[in-house]
Amino acid sequence: LDSIPQAIIPKYGQPSWGLIQMRLARCAEKIYQPTIRDTYIQHYSPDTSDGTANNLYLGMTGSDFYWNKGLFDFDLSDLLECNPTDATFSLYSYRRPYHTSDIKYKLSRLLQLDWGETTATWNKYDETNSWNTAGCEGNDDYTSTNSVYRYGCNVGWNHWTSAQNLVQDCWNNQSKHIQLVLRPDGSYEWNNFYSRRETTNLTLRP
Repeated sequence: LDSIPQAIIPKYGQPSWGLIQMRLARCAEKIYQPTIRDTYIQHYSPDTSDGTANNLYLGMTGSDFYWNKGLFDFDLSDLLECNPTDATFSLYSYRRPYHTSDIKYKLSRLLQLDWGETTATWNKYDETNSWNTAGCEGNDDYTSTNSVYRYGCNVGWNHWTSAQNLVQDCWNNQSKHIQLVLRPDGSYEWNNFYSRRETTNLTLRP
């Protein structure tokens, strides 16, 4: 496929950066899609919404402290079909604490799709409705099927590769959206700061 000419096709009205990247089987096109919603939920302040700050603070620094997860929504409704042969999810980290421990992150398909970008908290996915289990941990909140993992997130771009089955699964079940939760998989893994949709440097958005 690398030998076949490729085209960069942004979503109409959106820039061509950021970052679900997919290669489509039908003609080897590459598309780059930015998020339309992104936020994080935090265990330390379970009733506080992150709102629309310009960063995502993700990871875990202990079993009961600063356990943060990211929520992401990519709109692919302009595509008539989606049969990706490759897909990559990317986040830009602009700061890592001094700790040297590698972070293991698990990227999974969301099942609760009505979360609010400015209202989601650890306890509720919007202003009034609770997650099946707090922290988006319930069987009706997300599924581990086709999840992808990454170890060691550092300053710069971090990529979750070989996510085509996850993307296809989302496309088939989320009305042509890709809604994902990024969660630390383990314990005592240090938080990183990541750019998000509201970042002032638009080339670094998810």
